[in-house]
Amino acid sequence: MLIPVLVPVKSHIQKFIINRYGDGQSHSIPVRKMTFLGDLVALALVKNTFMQTRMETPAGPFLVFNYPSETKFLEVTREKNRMLQSALDRHFRDCLISFVMGYHHATGDQMQAVKKFLDVHGIDEEMLSSDTAWKIWRDFEVKKERQRQKSFRQVVGSSGQLVGKIDNLSVSYALS
Repeated sequence: MLIPVLVPVKSHIQKFIINRYGDGQSHSIPVRKMTFLGDLVALALVKNTFMQTRMETPAGPFLVFNYPSETKFLEVTREKNRMLQSALDRHFRDCLISFVMGYHHATGDQMQAVKKFLDVHGIDEEMLSSDTAWKIWRDFEVKKERQRQKSFRQVVGSSGQLVGKIDNLSVSYALS
């Protein structure tokens, strides 16, 4: 028995998931247990023996995951649906960052890497602009740079406190 799990998502997330895991055209994606999407859907499903069958199609973009199950008393609550939406958004961001990181190290051009990722997955400018996708990459780079600076301070032993004062300003550098 297949349980349909309907998830409203942003249009670029919908296009990304359909192209990456589906057939490229339909909103309905069959998922199996022990796969990334299958495990994600399994975490969102909650057993409810008093559930009422309701299948409301949202106005905006959505995905339908067909999950195999032995019982029909499973549903996705609103809280779990929001969790599923944010997990799919996080997965999109992680895939974008991984692609741009590899493409950037190979070619040296970040913006070209972002545009190539959007082109590969069929995401046009109306769904997600290349500037917005580049900002996702830039925020990741800024975060990693902060982590590198923090770990450098810890390794070197910098405490941020004034250690001493140089009276002779003619000294341009010193060796330890």
